Amino acid sequence: MFGGMMKSDDVCPALRETADSAYAEIYGIIDDGRKSGAFGGDSTDSIVISAWSAVHGLTMLILGSGKISPSSEQQTHALAQSVCETILTGLRTRD
Repeated sequence: MFGGMMKSDDVCPALRETADSAYAEIYGIIDDGRKSGAFGGDSTDSIVISAWSAVHGLTMLILGSGKISPSSEQQTHALAQSVCETILTGLRTRD
């Protein structure tokens, strides 16, 4: 999660634990969704990598680059919701 910004040895244990917990949460949601038939895809791992990349990218845009600057917690939540919806529904137009 910290590639390019922090070396793994520089990450405090609490931050690493939080990142690992967030990844495990995403993994569990996607794995449960695949088991129930709600999500498709080649494998849970490949879908989790895509979802984690989107979450990480949004985080880096907000915290690391300043390219996105939500003015409130509600705006941050709305952005995260939008990114998640895009991942869930995909980018293609529907017929």
